[in-house]
Amino acid sequence: MKFLKKKPFAAAAKHAETAAAEHAAACAAFLLAAEASAGFAELASAGGGFLDNRGSGCYDILKSFWRTFGGKGQDLNIRYYWKNYPVFTIILVALNGLLFLGPDLLGLPSDLSSVLEAGGLMLRDVENGEIYRLLTAAFLHFDIQHLMSNMLVLAVMGYRLERIIGHIPFLILYLVSGIGANLISFFSYYVNEEYFVISAGASGAIFGVCGGMFSVALAGREAEGITAQQMLLWIVLTLLSGYMSAEVNNLAHLSGLLFGLVLGMASYLLARRRRPRNPWG
Repeated sequence: MKFLKKKPFAAAAKHAETAAAEHAAACAAFLLAAEASAGFAELASAGGGFLDNRGSGCYDILKSFWRTFGGKGQDLNIRYYWKNYPVFTIILVALNGLLFLGPDLLGLPSDLSSVLEAGGLMLRDVENGEIYRLLTAAFLHFDIQHLMSNMLVLAVMGYRLERIIGHIPFLILYLVSGIGANLISFFSYYVNEEYFVISAGASGAIFGVCGGMFSVALAGREAEGITAQQMLLWIVLTLLSGYMSAEVNNLAHLSGLLFGLVLGMASYLLARRRRPRNPWG
C-alpha cells in the first residue's frame, strides 16, 4: 500500500503524465490474455452437467453464449470450475486490473487524482461518513508498477492459500485483512492529524494472504511447495524494502500481516476438520 500527500495533488500530477502510456501497455497485455481464455473451454469436457433447471432463461443464455463463443457444443459447468480453480483469486486479480484499466477501456476520465479522490483512503472523507473508502482503497493503485507487483504476489500466493483453506475462508481473509489494514491506517492518520494523505493499494490484503500462508506453513504443512522459512524470508525482505521508501504505508503492511496470521491459522484448523473430498472447500 502506498500513499501521497496532496499539495494539492502535486505528486498525482506526475503520475498522470505517464498514465496514458502505462495504461496502453497494460490494456494490450489485458487483451492478449483474453485470447488465451478460449483454451479454458477445452477443460469443460472434464465435468458433468450442472443445474437441473435447464429451462432457466438465464441458464439458457449462458449456455448458448458458451457454445457459440468457445464451448464447442459443451455445457457450461460452473461446479467444475468451482471445484478445480482458485475462483476468488482470479476474480480479485481481474477486479483490481479492471478498476485500474477500466476508465481507459470504457473511455472514461482516468486522471489519477480523480480516481484516488473517488475511493482512496482519506482521513477527512472517512470522518465525514464515507466508510466505504476502507474497502475501495484496497482495490485502487497509483501506477501500473504498483498494480502489477501486487497482482503478481496475489496470483502466486492466493492460488496456494485458496486451495488449502477453501474459497470462502480465503475471500474472508483477504477482505478482512484489507479493510483491517485500512482501518488501522485511518486511526494512525487521526492520531497524527494527517489530513492531506491519500492511501491506496491492495498490499494490506496481500500481506494478509502471505500471513495466512505463513500460518499454514507453521502449522506443519508445506504450503503448496512453499516452506515456513521461505515465507518468513519473503515477508522480512518485503517489509525491509518498504521501510526504505517514504511512500509506502508500512503500518498497513504490518496490520494486514497480523490479520492474515490469525485468520489463516483459524481457517486452516477449520479446513482440516472438513472432509478432504474437495480441496477448494
